[in-house]
Amino acid sequence: MHKGKKVEYLNFFKKSNKKSFLINSQQSEQGGRYFLKYNNNLLVNIKNKIKLNKNYIWLDKKTLIKLVNKNNILNMDTLSVFSCAIKKNVCDLPVNSIGKISLWYKNLKKRYYIKTKIIPLFETKDWQFNKTKIFNRKKKYFSIIGLKIFSNSREVNKW
Repeated sequence: MHKGKKVEYLNFFKKSNKKSFLINSQQSEQGGRYFLKYNNNLLVNIKNKIKLNKNYIWLDKKTLIKLVNKNNILNMDTLSVFSCAIKKNVCDLPVNSIGKISLWYKNLKKRYYIKTKIIPLFETKDWQFNKTKIFNRKKKYFSIIGLKIFSNSREVNKW
């Protein structure tokens, strides 16, 4: 997708049959931070022995549960995939059924229509930009800063 180097361990997902998928859930990229970008969160049960890459470590579920409670240890992607696999306790059952929630959502979609349109940055109202950031003139909302990232352990080594 990124036209970068080969994604580690991708074979385990490509070669798996649908029965071996424990989780297959489409999620918005970082909670909607990226416009219309989605990832599939996949958790696969495999029998094969895995050759460890030096940039990865494998953890069991108990260790992950302990690490969830520590700040800034697990990255957002790990948390997203893992959260799809957490079994609910009896006390976690929702007040409304999934059917009721789906109907509510469907009715909202009929009632409210959000139209998106990509426009040039210079046409935005109350927003300014310079070489290093995009910001709201009234100091509302958020600011965007530009960063150059270099990494030797990602699919794409700079962005």
